[in-house]
Amino acid sequence: MEIILIVFTLLLIIFSILDIKTKSIPSILLTATIILLAFVKFENFQWAFIFGLFGYLLWEFSEAEEIEFGTADIKVMIMIGFFVPNVVIMLTLVGIFAVCQLFYIYLIKKYTDLEEIPFIPFFLGLWIGGLFGGIF
Repeated sequence: MEIILIVFTLLLIIFSILDIKTKSIPSILLTATIILLAFVKFENFQWAFIFGLFGYLLWEFSEAEEIEFGTADIKVMIMIGFFVPNVVIMLTLVGIFAVCQLFYIYLIKKYTDLEEIPFIPFFLGLWIGGLFGGIF
């Protein structure tokens, strides 16, 4: 099981670099990763589904607030959902995602002229923190 964590961490690093440099990640890579995780981590499918719904709600909210939260971010949230062990961790991570979103809205967007800030590196930071914290 540890090999899955290592491979997924490497994929998140690659996705983060692509998000920072090009603000674009090929959808085929994200979708293929979700499909592979669905086969390998099917026992956590419900958490991936809930994270996907939460990602969709964030996307809808971001449309109204003119924030750049894209489908790649939703797909990465689904991927992280496959590793969530229980409801307490899921709610904690959802809260952290919401705080990151609010931080972006009220501080970064208000006080800078940046149009877009990649969210996948935020997810990578949460993922690495979760690995070191023993969550995943």
